[in-house]
Formats: sequence, C-alpha cells, structure tokens
Amino acid sequence: MPKPVVYGSKKAKIGLISWGSNKGIILEAQKILQDQGVKTDFLHLNFLNPFPAKPVAEFCQYRQTLLIEQNISGQLAGLIREKTGLKIENQFLKYDGRPFYPEEIAEKVKQML
Repeated sequence: MPKPVVYGSKKAKIGLISWGSNKGIILEAQKILQDQGVKTDFLHLNFLNPFPAKPVAEFCQYRQTLLIEQNISGQLAGLIREKTGLKIENQFLKYDGRPFYPEEIAEKVKQML
C-alpha cells in the first residue's frame, strides 16, 4: 500500500490529520493559513486498513496535531490511539450533516497558536 501523503511545509508546528473527502477542504484551509503566515502540514490518510501506524506516529511526533473528522465520536482518533498508542488531544469534529468549510478549519488552527 502507498504511504499517506503529507501536504505542506513538512516542518510546521501544527499538523492536520484527516482522511477521505475532507482532503480538498483542508488543502483550501492550508492555503488560507499560508496567506496569513501560518504554516501547517496535512497528513491525508488514503486508506485505513492496513493502518499506516508508523507514518502516523512519525507525523505526530514533533508537532501539535489537530484531527479533523466528520462524526460525533472521533473514530479516527480512536484508531490512531489503538494502533500507535498516541492520544490526539485536539479534535475538530463536525456531525451536523454539513461539510467543513475551509474558513472554519483555518479559524480552529489559529485558536491553537
């Protein structure tokens, strides 16, 4: 299986993690943040089984991480904890049936600074 793809500066202090259809929206949020002088990395998981535990653990090791997920329970955060032992403290969950908007993701990241 191919490794997950990292988008961004690859040395940012804030890393975003998500999977699936959130990719385009998060890339747009990264552009907004970049224009405001905020650097982020984004680890896009293109598959979850087999879970890419090593790349995820390496990504989370040196940065503050924000998990972006469209469900109420943070299932991906649970999977990351199960497979890597890492607890993702910062989660942005949305479960009202509406998509994320790049501006709200950018705002959430700025709250972490």
